[in-house]
Order: sequence, then structure tokens, then C-alpha cells
Amino acid sequence: MDLKIIPLMQKLCLDVIKIGRIPNHMALILDGNRRFAARFNEGSLFGNTIGFDRLFEVIKITRYLGVRYCTIYIFSIENFKRSKDEVQSLFDLIEEKIIYFLENINKLKKMGNHSLVPKKLYSMMSKLYLETRMGTDYYLNIAFAYTSRDEIAYSINTIANGLKTKDLTELDVDESLLNACTYLGDLPKVDLLIRTSEPSWLQKFYMNVLNNGRIPNHLAIILDGNRRYATRMNKETQFGHRAGFDRITEIFNFTRYTAVRYCTIYIFSIENFKRSPDEVKILMELAEEKFDEFLMNIDEFRNLGICVKFFGNPSMVPKNLYSTMCKIQMETKMETKYFLNFAFAYTSRDEITHSISTICKGLKSEVITESDVDESLLNDCTYLGDLPKVDLLLRTSGVVRLSDFLLLQIADAQIIFMDCTWPEFSFLKCLYCLIQYQRCQHLVEKSNHHQSTKASMEFRKKCNDDIWKNIKHSSKAIID
Repeated sequence: MDLKIIPLMQKLCLDVIKIGRIPNHMALILDGNRRFAARFNEGSLFGNTIGFDRLFEVIKITRYLGVRYCTIYIFSIENFKRSKDEVQSLFDLIEEKIIYFLENINKLKKMGNHSLVPKKLYSMMSKLYLETRMGTDYYLNIAFAYTSRDEIAYSINTIANGLKTKDLTELDVDESLLNACTYLGDLPKVDLLIRTSEPSWLQKFYMNVLNNGRIPNHLAIILDGNRRYATRMNKETQFGHRAGFDRITEIFNFTRYTAVRYCTIYIFSIENFKRSPDEVKILMELAEEKFDEFLMNIDEFRNLGICVKFFGNPSMVPKNLYSTMCKIQMETKMETKYFLNFAFAYTSRDEITHSISTICKGLKSEVITESDVDESLLNDCTYLGDLPKVDLLLRTSGVVRLSDFLLLQIADAQIIFMDCTWPEFSFLKCLYCLIQYQRCQHLVEKSNHHQSTKASMEFRKKCNDDIWKNIKHSSKAIID
């Protein structure tokens, strides 16, 4: 991993930040590696490995920004209370990764209680410090086997020894001396302390900059690449699908923060039922597990004003899962701030067939006449109903096709195909797509909207009422 290479789009965003004042000394508390691993049903080593890779990313960014001192809290003395296996796996991981620091860091210093660190690891850290001690451009300080209480005790002990040997007098003891005797010594005080959370201050800054331009009102995403991601990680298929589900929440939160009001996500195509029965079963069980979590946190959806909708062919969805979906829709149907739509057991051909069938029923019952049938009515009788057309469509995994998704709704949409798999679709990649949308938005001409007749409007209202009656009925039929 080359710590000197930063993608062009990321550089452009960072250059905006460099216009203002940059902290001289930034400190970072790394937290959440184990929780991240638990989310994927993995051991702590998985989370710590991902955490180290993210650490290298932070180092690249801070160096490029001009942050001169970066202090990172990797391992607390309190962490020794964890299981011996977890502590040992973390030590082994650090030994493996330490070579990256040696190749790329201008100056590194280790701070903490070295008596608690295994001799081999401490020897490698000491060698690294000696190899980089002449550097002056960038200072990376690693807090390992550290607590502030231990550091203060060390400082007091150092001063006490100075008084004992009469190298110091009581008049010499002040705040400046106490600071100078800490592990960090005479390095400048910290200007900015960050503890990991979502979204980070940097992400919020990017999104606030982005909000100065036009934001897509309706974003649609074709999730692709979960299986390839699992293969790349030498994991089972289920691992990739689970990672993909968790990425949905993260990306939706980012888009919500940038004021994207409608987000429509293609989770499961009717064509996916052609996969092996075992994989389909795994996907259905995983979907049920995740949407059960939605139900458990339904108050949070309501507090944020999020209306959740599922659309597709309900006859193909297992009853338990469909009942859960209906329950979520009933619980959030009155929210109007944000709309999160999931396409499940869906294809656009099936949707168009449904729309035409609905119109034919209206004609047969003479609720509408042939003169009422137009593009607007066809759109409004789709699963998505009267939601606005899609402004931006994204597809991950490098595959360049639409996979029968929202063919009626994307007539005026910008379409961006990303090379990464869906679990790898990060905040910065999402940011890139939104910036691309802003750059090219003026090139897209919106089609004219047809004026609906009174009869077609009444017919659409009746259809919508019938849909909600069915959803309400199904939401009460949750099977244990």
C-alpha cells in the first residue's frame, strides 16, 4: 500500500480544505474495530485489519493537508484485560503492518509503557523510531500500551528523580516541565482530537461543500458485486451479501445528509431466483434478519422522518418476509422528509406488466376511458406510483447494463457505472458520483410532464388506496 498516492477526486476535495487553517497537531482515538467485525460475524482480527488499512488512509490525508503532527491511540493499557488470544493477534498484526510505516513515514515515535510490550515488538518499534528520527516533515506518534494516567505517573516519577538527584529544585517544577516530561516530550499541544464516529467531521465538511451545488432529488442504486467481494476476501457468499446490506445503511445516511430526498435501491431481482436454492435461501433469511432490525429501530426512522417502501412482485416473496416489509411500511407511511425504497423480487418488465394490467382493469370497469391513458398514467400505475423520476442512477462492480431496473423512471437520469463492488462503495466514491452529477446536470434535458385527466387522477387514488389496504392486511399477518 503506497501511502503517497491519493486519488485525484480526493485531492480536489482536500485542496478546498487547505485554503483554510489546518491543525498543526491532530490526535485520533481509533475505536469500533470489534463492533465493525461483529457486524459481519467475524472475529476481532478482521476488524483490526480493516482498521489498520483505514489508518493508512488517514495518514495519507493528513500528510497531504499539511498536518505536521499526527498522534494515534492504537492500544490502551486497559486493552490488556481482553482475551489473551485477541491481544496476541493484535500484536502479530502490528508486527506484520509495521513495515508499511518504515517504508512511508518521515518520522515515527512510539509512546506508552514499553515494559508492557512484547520484546520483539518493542525492538521493531525502537528500530523504526531510530530509522526515522532524523525526519522533520511529518511526525506520526503511536500511543501503544498507553493511558494518560500512566503517562502522568511517568512524568511525576521523572520529575521526582530529578529532585532526588538535585538536577531540579522545587522552583523548577511547573506545568511546562510536567508536559516536557511526558511521553510526547516537547511536541506541540493537540489542536484537534477526533474519536471515530459516523459521519466524521471531514465527511460532513465534504457534504456541506457539495450542498452548494444541485443535489439529485431521486437517487437510484443497482447493488452489484457482493459475491465477487466475498470471493476476493476468500469468504463465503453470505459474507459478501451481509457486507452489502450493511453498506446500504451507511450510504443512505450520507445521501440523506446531503439532502437527497428519495433513494431507491435494487436489492433482489426476479432473475436472482435462478441462483442456487441455497444462496436464495441465505438471501431471504438475511433480508428477514435485517428488516427485523429495521422494525426494532422503527422509532429512529420516524424521528428522522424516513418513509420506507418496498416494491416488486409480492407473490414471489416469502410470507414472513413480506409481512415484515408491510409492517415497516405501515409504521413509516406518514413520514415525508426522506423516502427509502427497496426493489425486491423486481424487474422493470414485471412492473410495466403490472402497470398495464392495472390500467386494463380500469378500462374494463369503465373507471377510466381510452382518452385517460397516457405516459403519466402508465408511470403512476407502476410500483413506485407518483414518486418523482430518477435524477441519478448508480451501478457498482464495473458491469455496464441496467439489469431491467426502473426503465420507465430513468428516462432523464444521469447514469454512472463504478468499477468497485458494492461493499467497497465508500463515502468518497459516493461523493465522486454526486460531484459528477453536478458537473453534467446541465446537459440533461427533462422531458415534459403530461397533464392528467380528472378520471385518471381518481383512478390512481383508488389504486393507491387498494395497495395500502393490502399492505395493512399483510402487516397483521406476521407468522412466528
